[in-house]
Amino acid sequence: MMIFLIITCSQTFLYQLTGIDPGLSLQTFGQHSHTVQLVRLASYFMVFVLCLGTPKRMEWTLRASWPLLLLPALALASSLWSFDPSNSARKAAAYTITVLAGICIAGRYPGYEGIRLILHSYFVMLILSLLTVMATPKFGIMQPLYYGDPGAGHWRGIFNHKNILGNISAVFLVSSLILGKDLIGWNSLRGFGIGVAALCLAGSGSGSAIVCFVMMIAGYYLFLRTHRKGALVGIAAVALSLTFVFFAGEIISSILGALGKSSNLSGRVNLWAVIFPYIETHAFLGFGFDSGIEPLVPLLREKLNWTSVANAQNGYIDVVETLGSIGLAIMVSMLVIMSHRSLQLLRSRTRTKLIYMPVLIVGFIIAVNIVEAWFDEPYNPTVILFCCAFAIVSRSKVPKRVRPRRLSAPLSATHWHNRDAASFAKVRQSNSPSFKFP
Repeated sequence: MMIFLIITCSQTFLYQLTGIDPGLSLQTFGQHSHTVQLVRLASYFMVFVLCLGTPKRMEWTLRASWPLLLLPALALASSLWSFDPSNSARKAAAYTITVLAGICIAGRYPGYEGIRLILHSYFVMLILSLLTVMATPKFGIMQPLYYGDPGAGHWRGIFNHKNILGNISAVFLVSSLILGKDLIGWNSLRGFGIGVAALCLAGSGSGSAIVCFVMMIAGYYLFLRTHRKGALVGIAAVALSLTFVFFAGEIISSILGALGKSSNLSGRVNLWAVIFPYIETHAFLGFGFDSGIEPLVPLLREKLNWTSVANAQNGYIDVVETLGSIGLAIMVSMLVIMSHRSLQLLRSRTRTKLIYMPVLIVGFIIAVNIVEAWFDEPYNPTVILFCCAFAIVSRSKVPKRVRPRRLSAPLSATHWHNRDAASFAKVRQSNSPSFKFP
């Protein structure tokens, strides 16, 4: 039941629910979204109802994960100075519900079970996506939009874009390879899931998803599995970081060339160059949640030949554009807090491998938001996963580091003499014969 609700809460079956032409722009969903809104509201309502069965745990989780509510609160307040107040208020309310859904899932289940449940829902999403591609390719495969789209011909499954399918596939594929039986107990079913995820990842053709997959696998085997070998891992990390800094241009060009991508990240670099001067005019508070990019459409049509754009194609730039530098500070603080607590929890004696997932999730969120504006996107399944993982690590108790006891000063010779004399007296008394008087 909960898996079905998570699927309907995410960006799934939009073309089928709205009944519009798959060749139309994604911007047209704003005119035909009443059915989608009703379905999502009903799903979120059911999630909240199911989570009311554990009120104490829910209250504890909400109190521990209060930083997650700062960005939704700022998004709701931004409707006061937004260029489109009604749109900002509506999208901010949707984003708030998305964040609360992740917190509710974490509060409903103990330990790391909320993350396992979301990963199981990803598995069902991938199966439905593969069936959609095979049965109805008109909806499952991206069609050439009327204004042109380089993603035409790639798989998108039940989602509205190929990059969502690709990144969901990357997260589930990494989770299946690392967690093993801790995620899916049956070997045959887990092998089937790995095959489906690999097919969806390859069919989506998403370069960002492939890069995130490689980064998560490399991060796990280079750092997380050897986190107790501190010196060796530290030297290796510094060496790799310096190598990347000095040869970043060549490395990025080689990766993009191997993935068949252009050096400007499919036009994103040109987009950022256009919107940077525009963002600087409202850098403190931003233009309002989900209302900043629309005035740039005529300029983008003139300079880049783009007739429509949904966001800044970068999570950090998009937050600055919509919520200003205050929103960016909140976003970075949340990522730092989750990274710190996730690494601290690795010291616990939990046997499940799910303990590695919060670190991998925050690394994935940091990486994917370089080329996608997903951190503050309503109804996004990765936002639900991040909020659930943040709430779990926030309520978990960090184990204390056990340090050996050290003497503040050397003990005197008199102390050792008295100690030895007392020990000798006890031994002599125990060896002496005992007499019983009649």
